Amino acid sequence: KCEKWYTKSKKILYSELNEQILSDGAHYELSIMYHSIILDRLLDCINAIKNNVIFDTQNELYIFLMEKAIKMLGWLESIIYKDGSIPLLNDTACGVAPSPIELFQYAKRLELSWTKIELKDSGYRKFETLQLEILVDIGRIGPDYILGHSHADTFTYELKINQTSFVVDTGISTYNKNKRRQYERGTSAHNTVSVNSSNSSQVWGGFRVGKRAKVSVLKDDPQCIIAIHNGFGNIMHKREFIFNKQAITIKDDLLGKIKEGCGYIILSPEVKLISIDNASINTNFASIIFNYSNRIQIENCEIAYEYNSLKQTKKICYFFDNHFEYTIIPNL
Repeated sequence: KCEKWYTKSKKILYSELNEQILSDGAHYELSIMYHSIILDRLLDCINAIKNNVIFDTQNELYIFLMEKAIKMLGWLESIIYKDGSIPLLNDTACGVAPSPIELFQYAKRLELSWTKIELKDSGYRKFETLQLEILVDIGRIGPDYILGHSHADTFTYELKINQTSFVVDTGISTYNKNKRRQYERGTSAHNTVSVNSSNSSQVWGGFRVGKRAKVSVLKDDPQCIIAIHNGFGNIMHKREFIFNKQAITIKDDLLGKIKEGCGYIILSPEVKLISIDNASINTNFASIIFNYSNRIQIENCEIAYEYNSLKQTKKICYFFDNHFEYTIIPNL
């Protein structure tokens, strides 16, 4: 009887892990929180085999689980920030899954070793210098048949300056099907662009997605990324990220006939605004230089690092016609 259940469980694990773990080690729902939950349970499976006399650690299941765990550990180490914190992309909140350091310590107790993996299939890209860390999203929003934890956040990003958050994601504070949940999944809650106040992918019903943005990557180099998506129907959004040691430049193009586009930059609560005009914003961490804006507007908003907890902060809204660009320059 035990052999029957073992054989059945092994078949399910092979099938699901081969499907759910992408080639760069990410969990296919593209949430760091759920990635960490799955990794924790995978380490439990390895622990159970390793410390149970009925299992042989040279068997094919043990080796398979080890290979998947090592890839997931490599991806997690590549995606987190230098201070060990996690990006809050898609449905991710702090304090739910084990922290990266807890997972790394658990894996080391199981005598696993791993190295960072190049971010690829997950659609995330990372650029780092001594002063800057930026994580950008140029991938699909998730697997077509299970998008419950996906957001309309195509081309969003997060930015840290000297290991302090500067541009942040709104995060998630609730799973209730309410206005807050709808907002947190929507485009205006992310550091990207909206057209006619619409979402780049049709998020609805708390955990549903209708029509979703399709992304084409035009350039994918360490210092420059260019991608385009069709989430606004006949109007295409092209975004270019240019990275160097001194600054980050982001260029937005809306291809098609529009009245006006609106982009968002959500600032960390630690950021203090010093001066504001249509050409630039100066803060305690960096200056943001704008080109081709119709107008710049500052809004109050709330972000969530954890469930059921909101923090007040500021959101920059920039309005433009077909082309806009801005450069973030850290203070010396």
